[in-house]
Amino acid sequence: MPRRLRFAPPGLPQHVTHRGNFAQRIFFSNADRDHYLDLLARHAVEQRYGRVEFTVLLWNTVAIEFFERHGATPNSAWTTYRLSGEWLEKLAKA
Repeated sequence: MPRRLRFAPPGLPQHVTHRGNFAQRIFFSNADRDHYLDLLARHAVEQRYGRVEFTVLLWNTVAIEFFERHGATPNSAWTTYRLSGEWLEKLAKA
């Protein structure tokens, strides 16, 4: 089944995720990860984005170590919240 079209208002930053289908791996070696990060960084610099941010689950030490090895630092000024279930339904009806 194809994914829905992305809601993309012109001129606003976008949140894009890359993951395998059904939690399948999308990188099969460190060289794959390095190459992807190189391409992503090159694109960000060319487009003058200023930064690239990653969301990593706290238990995912492999990802944390990978990003830190490449100079990424955790942003302690932010936390993640989730709105779902009953509260999401309530808000949608308001």
